[in-house]
Amino acid sequence: MKLAVVTGQIVCTVRHHGLAHDKLLMVEMIDPQGNPDGQCAVAIDNIGAGTGEWVLLVSGSSARQAHKSETSPV
Repeated sequence: MKLAVVTGQIVCTVRHHGLAHDKLLMVEMIDPQGNPDGQCAVAIDNIGAGTGEWVLLVSGSSARQAHKSETSPV
């Protein structure tokens, strides 16, 4: 898991069908004190996080299990 802060939303007009209804966020990785480490990522939002909120990111099989879809490219 990685700690990150939401920096904005991503709007896309064409998506993979497995991500058709998912909200995409731009996040920046941070340390436990909230200092940015310079790395950014696109994240799927399952909980309704907003700009400025801290979130935990998962990847790999943990992300696929949280997404609950075998057809999405997570």
